[in-house]
Amino acid sequence: MTAHGARIKICGLTRPQDIEAVNAALPDYAGFVFAPGRRTVSLAQAAMLRQRLDRRIVPVGVFMDAPLDEVLAACSAGVVEAVQLHGSEDASYIEELKDACLVPLIKAVRLRSDGRPTHDIPHGADYVLFDGLVPGSGERAAWSVALRRYQKRFFLAGGICLANLD
Repeated sequence: MTAHGARIKICGLTRPQDIEAVNAALPDYAGFVFAPGRRTVSLAQAAMLRQRLDRRIVPVGVFMDAPLDEVLAACSAGVVEAVQLHGSEDASYIEELKDACLVPLIKAVRLRSDGRPTHDIPHGADYVLFDGLVPGSGERAAWSVALRRYQKRFFLAGGICLANLD
């Protein structure tokens, strides 16, 4: 945890050397991406990487519009201890997942350039993750407007660097 109480999550781990780097940095969370993309890992790959992950780091599974049984498989296998939903999952999906899997849920919300979310923020998640329009692009998201409007525990993503961590 940082001096300001913020928590850090590093995402997109795919290789043993990624785990070594994360273990050295000791963020609060580390993410395995199961959603389609260049950083996607299989459940078997994530399980192997998870075994090497420092136990002080919470492993997070990142999913996008995945069938519920896919998410539950990662939870029940012990590969992830938190779930991040990065698609169009609605409140009923979140409720069903929370009933079946007792791990913290993070719902990602993409922000327009004016800081407004691209869609309504569904209820039921434990945290919200505010991200830019193109997740994983490194482009800074317009967090300030969203943070003034939304009073839930949150993560920030999209263009985070040392210069804007304060």
